[in-house]
Amino acid sequence: MGCSPGIVSYFGLLLLCCAASICFFSSYLIDANNKQDQKWKLFFRYSGYFVLLLLIDDTFQIHENFSTLLFGVDANISVVNKKLQNILEITVFTLYGSLFFFYGFYFRKLIYRTENLVLILAFVFFFISLIVDVLPKNMKGHYILEEGFKLLGIASLMTYYVKACYQKAKKLL
Repeated sequence: MGCSPGIVSYFGLLLLCCAASICFFSSYLIDANNKQDQKWKLFFRYSGYFVLLLLIDDTFQIHENFSTLLFGVDANISVVNKKLQNILEITVFTLYGSLFFFYGFYFRKLIYRTENLVLILAFVFFFISLIVDVLPKNMKGHYILEEGFKLLGIASLMTYYVKACYQKAKKLL
């Protein structure tokens, strides 16, 4: 009995769900009496929102289906529209990248105090997954390469948030 190729995606969704839950739980653990704790509380809350956005996008493939959301289910995806669909997909990823840039800039001092190498590693894996995504789909091993690097990125992202949350919780207890 072989394993379904979608199992890699489903496992990634579970890890994203865990990461979002850990971030939200940590934000509620912190009693923000001082300014520094308030910043940590916001860091974990917005981290949870960011991971939740990734979870929703990966679950419903918003980046893949953005043209359908804009033009409707009956939109004719011809070759010209396929190019438009690719442009819209790049637009969605650019929006996500911009959101993460502002998030990273705002919380940069806190991120520097954490084991940020794991976070950097996560985004290296995500970037490799995006590169594989734009390669021809009929390339041998395309699916497992794309999903594999995405899963490594998600696992690294979850590991980063687990470590950051543990680091802060240890100081609170």
